[in-house]
Amino acid sequence: MTKLFTLFVTIALFTAPAAAASPVKARVLSGIGIVLLNSELAAKPSPLAIFREPSLGRITEVDINSLPALAQAITCPDGSIPAIVTSKKSGWYRIIYDDGEREGWIKGRSSHQFYRWEELLRNRTASLISGLRKEFYLLHKTPDSSSDSIFTLGKGSRVTALEVEGDWIRVFTDSRMEGWLRWRDENERLVIAITL
Repeated sequence: MTKLFTLFVTIALFTAPAAAASPVKARVLSGIGIVLLNSELAAKPSPLAIFREPSLGRITEVDINSLPALAQAITCPDGSIPAIVTSKKSGWYRIIYDDGEREGWIKGRSSHQFYRWEELLRNRTASLISGLRKEFYLLHKTPDSSSDSIFTLGKGSRVTALEVEGDWIRVFTDSRMEGWLRWRDENERLVIAITL
C-alpha cells in the first residue's frame, strides 16, 4: 500500500508542475506605432525580407502571415496585417517579426500604412483588455498615477480616446465619465484593444 501511495505522489509531483508551467502569453508591446501591411500580400505566400539595419545585413525572410498575432490588441476588419513598429527611418520600419519579440527592419512600400499611436488612438473607441492589475481600470483626474482616481472601469469597458499624452489617454466612457486612463503600462505593453 505504501509503494502504491508513493507511486501516486511521484506521478503527481512530476506531472502537475508541467501543466502549471504553461507560459502565459505576454501582452503586446506598443513600440511607436503600427504599420498595416497590405491584405493582398496576406492572400498568397509573401516573403517579407528582414534586415539588421536598413538595406544592410539581411537576417531572414518571414511569411507575412507568420508575423506575431496582435488580435488581443488590434483588430483590422479589412484583412490588413498589423505589425508593431519600434523605430522608423527613411522609409524603413523596425518591426517585431516573431513571437520571441525579435526585431528587424523592413522596407516600406506605398501599400503600407504607418500610424503613430498618438494619431491612431485619438477619437477612436478602445476597450480594456482582461487580466490587468487593478490600477489600469482606474480613471484619473490628470495623466498621473498619483492623481486622484474618479471612477473604476470594468473589464472590457469601452472608452473613446479624446487626447493622448505620453502613456495616457483622456477618455469619455459609456457612462459619461471623463478622465485619464493608461493605454500602455510601464513596460510599454498595451492595456487596451482597438478596432481599426
